[in-house]
Amino acid sequence: LFDAQQVTGGKVLLRGTFTHVNDLPRDGLVRLSSDGTVDTTFVPGVVLGSVNTGRMAPQGDGRILLHTGTSLVRLGVDGALDATFAAVSYPAGDMVLDHAGNVLVSNGAPGGLFGSTYGVRRLGPNGLADTTFAPTTSATVWDLIVHAD
Repeated sequence: LFDAQQVTGGKVLLRGTFTHVNDLPRDGLVRLSSDGTVDTTFVPGVVLGSVNTGRMAPQGDGRILLHTGTSLVRLGVDGALDATFAAVSYPAGDMVLDHAGNVLVSNGAPGGLFGSTYGVRRLGPNGLADTTFAPTTSATVWDLIVHAD
């Protein structure tokens, strides 16, 4: 198990290298109901399998931002890929939502959205990069925290 996040309705989202949960096929991502049963209304539109990198960030509206190991995607409440979000390619680092609904991401290696640098990027709620915010660093930024102020 790599990550666990509480989501709306008292449900829990789990991410790991599992292929089945309670004998149901769930390849690396599952949402459990508050009683621990698999929420069968959530069928992930991505296969994670043995991907052990990346993060997930539940949004207040039930959608989920998920790094698949190579790309950041958004899943709808039912787990389907959200076509209104511009999928972004970058090596996984950290990811956090800010107070305005933007997504801050850092990279684990140069590439994709980051080009040949390390650093932090800000994406709008639609997944498009904010080109006015692009600080670079000399190495990986592993943890991002948004302060209240």
